Amino acid sequence: MIRNIPVFVLTLGLAYVAPTCLDGLGSVARGGAAPESSTFSLGQLVLRDNFDDNQKGPLWRLYTEDVNNCAAVETNGRLEFRSTGAADNAFAGYIANAWRLDPEEDFALRVDAHYDLTTLAGGWVNIGITPNAEHPRSRGIEIGIGCAGLLPCFWYDRIERWVIDSSRWDRPLLDATLYISYTAADDTLCVSDGGYGPEEAWLTFPGLLKGQWEGQPVFVYLGGRSEGQEITSGHAYLDDLFVERGLVIEAALQEVYRFWSPAGESHFYTMDKVEKESLLVNYPDIWVYEGVVYYAYPDNSDPACKPVHRFWSPRLGRHFYTISELEANTLIDQYASTWTYEGVAFYAYPEGAQPAWTLPVYRFWSDSKSAHFYTMDEAEKDAILNKHGDTWIYEGIAWYANP
Repeated sequence: MIRNIPVFVLTLGLAYVAPTCLDGLGSVARGGAAPESSTFSLGQLVLRDNFDDNQKGPLWRLYTEDVNNCAAVETNGRLEFRSTGAADNAFAGYIANAWRLDPEEDFALRVDAHYDLTTLAGGWVNIGITPNAEHPRSRGIEIGIGCAGLLPCFWYDRIERWVIDSSRWDRPLLDATLYISYTAADDTLCVSDGGYGPEEAWLTFPGLLKGQWEGQPVFVYLGGRSEGQEITSGHAYLDDLFVERGLVIEAALQEVYRFWSPAGESHFYTMDKVEKESLLVNYPDIWVYEGVVYYAYPDNSDPACKPVHRFWSPRLGRHFYTISELEANTLIDQYASTWTYEGVAFYAYPEGAQPAWTLPVYRFWSDSKSAHFYTMDEAEKDAILNKHGDTWIYEGIAWYANP
């Protein structure tokens, strides 16, 4: 399962080291009491990034809606937003890379913002939270500073499936600190430029995270967007992100186990430890345990991953696994009498989205056995191709996983 870890540092590959604060590299440390004001202390720190190293660290994944007309660039010790005049409400920025905030716990975060353009065209820099890391601006709350129609302004957007509830009001200064805070006990989210909590809030959103968002952990994102505004270096940027309270949930790889049934001449794959132990204890005469074959995620903490769907056929006595939504929907819609959908087995990387350190899982099909076989083992793959090609048809790469 996912681990709730209040003390760790996110480093490349999401390894754990002793908690500390590293300039330019996002770090995570122990959460403290709820901040009562905008003051900051290391005793309250949960996560920070001051962007001083001028490179995207492992805390973040780059998210850009229009690569030709907008960009988020970490430079000059800050995260700058830039755009051309052709940008059409296009966002570019950072989104949390496989870490999230747990809505079962209070959290509080802030970031410094600067925007000094005053033009007819609109432009903003912002911070937001979303339960949807793949499409963060399809659902979320974001607040920021910018300008529209020659008026410097604060603004907020509440986005729900692309429908936006938005408000703006005058901003007297070029710089601001933006605050987002959450109280788990009453499920209330607050946004402000003056501090944490409802006393300082511009707006409060009761019943959102646990209610409408169904208690899903939330990803933090930050960057900027433009509505036809040309923005060059130094005019729009964010700096000094602090998560001063909260419980960070980090994606944790888990083992995928493989079993072989001599009687059924089929393999079975599961990440579920209870299911694994049940087969070992109750069905040792049917299922032979073959060990851990690779590692995958139990949920969509890494937005690049996709669900691997699992099906069972009572008639064939076989399981089937696929990362293809089209294939899964076809079985559900057209072959429900043969294949029973059993849910998501685990999350893996589709071909084309795999990180460099992952390896392919190959898929074979046997007409005579009416079964699929999956393997990451290159020697096993080559043996099947060279010695059993008349029995097993190679169907290509099923997905990518961690060896």
